[in-house]
Amino acid sequence: MVLRPAKQSEQLCKLVIDHGGVITLFPTIEIKPLENIASENLSNLIEWSNLIVVISRNAARILSALMRNLNEQVKTKTVFATGSGTADEMRMYGIDSVLFPTAPSGSEGLLQMTDLQAAKITGKNILIFRGDTGRELLKQVLEERGASVKYAEIYTRVIPEEPKKQVDSIWETKPPDIIVFTSNQGLYNLIKMTPHKYHNKLFSTPFVSMSHRIANTARDEGFMKKSVIAETQTDFGLLEAINKNLEL
Repeated sequence: MVLRPAKQSEQLCKLVIDHGGVITLFPTIEIKPLENIASENLSNLIEWSNLIVVISRNAARILSALMRNLNEQVKTKTVFATGSGTADEMRMYGIDSVLFPTAPSGSEGLLQMTDLQAAKITGKNILIFRGDTGRELLKQVLEERGASVKYAEIYTRVIPEEPKKQVDSIWETKPPDIIVFTSNQGLYNLIKMTPHKYHNKLFSTPFVSMSHRIANTARDEGFMKKSVIAETQTDFGLLEAINKNLEL
């Protein structure tokens, strides 16, 4: 069972299918651009910044849609992504020079990078493109290191409306052997979208996760069965984790 929105799960689904697996695609997050975002305001924020952080593929995609000449506006800025997937998404829109952590990815990986240590960023202006909710770790630590940090919040996450018949079909006729968790929000939404009568099946399903943080959240929420954490936070890393889980 893959919880990502359909457009963001194509590569992972293809990898699983190519290796003989069967996918249950059950998106638990829908991404929507925030309304009334003026490109002029975003341009002013980019102008203010020295460094730019793009927090996710969604942020990259929506930012590109909002800004017609994005690559021109950021060409003099140092641009960071939270991982290789987000960096690849930025390159699709003409932003070729993107720095990103290898392992771990995410905020923790960014904060380990040499270019974001206090000696490099004290007195710098850092702009973070993200959704309207999220962790505060990155902003907090960058400010502690002497940077001025602002958010540009450009999208929101909502729970999709799934037909009851689809939910019943999944848990009554073809329950998943493994669930893939790539975010805490997707995990929380899955629990909300699953009727209570199926919770025993849900929490008894093995899972793989993108990070220790997500795996710990799953355990805290009640997932009981075997789990594997991806060694690399990529679709290939998730595929390896799925195979390891099946071998346990």
